Amino acid sequence: MKKLIILIILPILVLFFGCSKNNTNLSDKDKGNEAPVTDDNNIVKNQKYSFGPMADASKIDDETKRYLQDFLNKLGDPTKDKITFEVMRTKYESDGSLMVDIFIRNGNPETVFNIDTTLQLIENDVVIATADFKFTLEDFGKLPKDTSRPWTILYFPEDMKNKDIKIKNPIIKSTKCEYEF
Repeated sequence: MKKLIILIILPILVLFFGCSKNNTNLSDKDKGNEAPVTDDNNIVKNQKYSFGPMADASKIDDETKRYLQDFLNKLGDPTKDKITFEVMRTKYESDGSLMVDIFIRNGNPETVFNIDTTLQLIENDVVIATADFKFTLEDFGKLPKDTSRPWTILYFPEDMKNKDIKIKNPIIKSTKCEYEF
């Protein structure tokens, strides 16, 4: 229940207050080291993304929307027939928990909902944190095919496996992923 409440509150805070760049670890993808995906005419192909049902997109500033679109464009198309997770940024909280901004990507041919997954945050093949997450229809909503959704997850101190490793280029791996469509 505690994780569910945090999963509800965190996306709202991130969306209303913007994405902080202070004390944040950014992946190489975020630093502009990769070019956006382009079509045959060398025009950037905008990837689709949507916000959850509790987010008011009109209150999200243009800079944040531009950041999300640019980051997503660099990733290219979602992996076919899979739900995947991409790390945008990480930030340690004062209580020892780890906040991770991610994109949840739907490469399936249908809309999905009620995603239940175990996510490992990994740095250089070392597991930093592991936890179970439920992205419910009520809180997360439905994720249309070929669409991504920005979200913030929180690893609590008890979820941390290796606290002393500096996070520079993390990846997130789903060891179990169940969903409805």
